[in-house]
Amino acid sequence: SVSMAAGKLNWFYGSFLQETQPSQIAAFSSVFMIAYSVMQLLMGPLTARYNPLSITLWGTPFLCVGAVVLPFCHQLLLVYACRALIAIGCSCVTISIVLGAVKFFPQSHTMKLAVFMLIGYMGNVLGGAPVLHAANRLGWRSLMLYLAIITTCLYLLWAVLLRWKVPRQENPSTPSKGSLLDFSV
Repeated sequence: SVSMAAGKLNWFYGSFLQETQPSQIAAFSSVFMIAYSVMQLLMGPLTARYNPLSITLWGTPFLCVGAVVLPFCHQLLLVYACRALIAIGCSCVTISIVLGAVKFFPQSHTMKLAVFMLIGYMGNVLGGAPVLHAANRLGWRSLMLYLAIITTCLYLLWAVLLRWKVPRQENPSTPSKGSLLDFSV
């Protein structure tokens, strides 16, 4: 199964980056992981100070911009920059989800938390075959653009619905808690 997954990734990256060199494939994945790791280090102190929901609201646009621009990139450095933007957004979302899951499942419910996280990661495992099939039918650029548009629309809908649920303060001179324009808890 590892060789099948590696074959899928190799095909996808090979069609993604024209005339792909092994070093480019490694760098493509490394850019994501380095940016993701650095952001995880930065998110730790931020989540201690700010509301994880606000961090998600501010971080997800990085993911959306990187995902929308990626299908239009024809230069390798721009592809790497988009991957870094996607990683920054993913890092903000992931840390907030983990913190939410920890609050939702107290320590006495460790097994429930493990099942919750297992279900969340199954998308990565089971998503490879449909993506491969769709990329064969649509082409990788079209597929990535469709996925980016869907992601961006869902984020905007979520942000608008969340914004309407945030109670307003009566004093307009002070920003409201949970506002899209501040990181207040």
